Amino acid sequence: MSTASSAPQQTGAAGVKTEEERQRIMEVSKIALRRVDAILEPDCFLHLKKFIANGGKPQDVIQFLASGYRGYAEMCNLLCTWLRSTGMSREEIVSIVENYFKKTIKENFDQKLADSIVTASEPPAWLELMLQTESWRQLFYDLSEQHPDCLLLNFAIQVCLKIILVA
Repeated sequence: MSTASSAPQQTGAAGVKTEEERQRIMEVSKIALRRVDAILEPDCFLHLKKFIANGGKPQDVIQFLASGYRGYAEMCNLLCTWLRSTGMSREEIVSIVENYFKKTIKENFDQKLADSIVTASEPPAWLELMLQTESWRQLFYDLSEQHPDCLLLNFAIQVCLKIILVA
């Protein structure tokens, strides 16, 4: 029995991708481009380039991004503008929004997804920005107590220690 047919195909000579590899890359990119508000994701352009470079059609990219657009970030901005027009201070609004996000993160935290963020590439830039403030650091402390084996949270705690020692 030959194992050649069951082994994954390798990239051909001089880095040329096989049709199977191109289809796999296009499928991964298609899934990413179809996510809700994918156009707002930092990796959107990378997936767009990969999809087209491997034979995808630009009009398909437009359809994927447009059908997945919900505008949640813009809705949050609009809500904050409305709250500000009622006389609420910026600090009150920020506190309400941050507390909502923290509660939602705690309720929906997915350790596997969080770990994939760390193992997929270098840690995201937003992580260090979040850890600059005490209230967000507290969220990571709380989550790390509930998920002591989480790679992202362990990394975040190490960054917190560096921030505290520098201060």
